Amino acid sequence: MLAMIDPALFSDALSGVAVRSTTAIERDLAQVVNVITAGNISIADTPYWKRLDQQLIQPFLAKHQSASVQQAVRSLRRRVRQVFWTKPQRVTAWSFRELLNPVPGNWTNDAVICASGLIDAGHDILFLVRLVENRNLKWHGAQPGAITEKTTWNLRVLSAQKTVRIPCISSMRNLDVNWTCRYDDRLPSSHDGARFPFCAPRDWYKPRPTGVTPIVSTLQGRPACVDSAGRGWVRSPGFLALDHWDVQIPTAQRHWVGHHYLNITNGWPPLANMKLPGVIDHGFQPNFASWNCP
Repeated sequence: MLAMIDPALFSDALSGVAVRSTTAIERDLAQVVNVITAGNISIADTPYWKRLDQQLIQPFLAKHQSASVQQAVRSLRRRVRQVFWTKPQRVTAWSFRELLNPVPGNWTNDAVICASGLIDAGHDILFLVRLVENRNLKWHGAQPGAITEKTTWNLRVLSAQKTVRIPCISSMRNLDVNWTCRYDDRLPSSHDGARFPFCAPRDWYKPRPTGVTPIVSTLQGRPACVDSAGRGWVRSPGFLALDHWDVQIPTAQRHWVGHHYLNITNGWPPLANMKLPGVIDHGFQPNFASWNCP
């Protein structure tokens, strides 16, 4: 697996976006390094990477001298590999502009050419991104418990008359649970061993998944992620929502569940003293131990 890197990871010149603190920069880079290391992923040594290193990473390192930042970049550079790559003659692609046009420097064309050339050469690739509000991230509800929606969750390239999807990855969660490229990372999944998982639609990656439009809707006046079984996953305002989801049960299922909602723990990230992911946090206990996703 090969990775391409979002130039926004090394730029704070995005219009209307506040300059990051050193802590935020270190967090963003640590997540990228974690994905590459844990996933044994290489960075493709292409003209796109060379330009990124010369025009953004080198000035970035001169500006940010913290040991964590310097070490993170060294870790990324160690993952750079020469790969077979040919410049495509003609490219058809989608979603690159939405992701990259907000980053100064006209990165879209170079990224499209690189991605298409790698895919045409037979490589599987992903795009490691920084989440930026109003670019590829939207918040629904009151912070800090608001629901997150990734508004650019994949890039697409037409290769050999077939559309190839390039997932946008911002954390290990997105690598482990693919549908969190689009949905809130905290939703519990079967991958977590959750007894009461969020059931993403099978075609979650499509612009309009079957029976689920939009990804975050309004349920009883509150933002909600509605799963493929019709359950609405909502959060209490502010700090009350940090540990669990309020899962609204559809009317047709309430006789089976025994209640109109359940309090179900987050799936991610793992925190000290947190209950297991995707279990009843508190309140009503149904008379069954789990549900399965269709």
